[in-house]
Amino acid sequence: MEISVIRAQDYSVIYDILSQVSHSGIRVEDDYDGFERFLLRNPNSNFVARVDNRIVGILIAGHDGRRGHIYHTAVLDPNRSRTIGKALLDALYEAFAKESVRKVGVLVDVDNDAGHDFFTAHGFLRRDDLDYFDHIAEL
Repeated sequence: MEISVIRAQDYSVIYDILSQVSHSGIRVEDDYDGFERFLLRNPNSNFVARVDNRIVGILIAGHDGRRGHIYHTAVLDPNRSRTIGKALLDALYEAFAKESVRKVGVLVDVDNDAGHDFFTAHGFLRRDDLDYFDHIAEL
């Protein structure tokens, strides 16, 4: 397995994988232009895992200078293992440490038991002190 930084030219493969994996968080605003802008703002915190030169895992994250946030994660089923997910998390932690980002958050769908189990097993604490609100602006 090889972990590397995502490149914009990986977009179509990444989008396909995110579309296949339930609870990946893919949305309509995740088009190529938005993806490319995100990578330009966060060039060091987005990773793919490759097995036999094929992308099988993804972690897309960014930060505001103080706190990081994981936006999308996915590992294809035949390759799904805590090993690939942990390797992606480790790469993210290393990248964030270089930029002095110590806190990382992630939103997990309420019915995503695998996601809850994964992040809990890796030290994430579930918060019950806030509600998440969303607004999509008209452009």
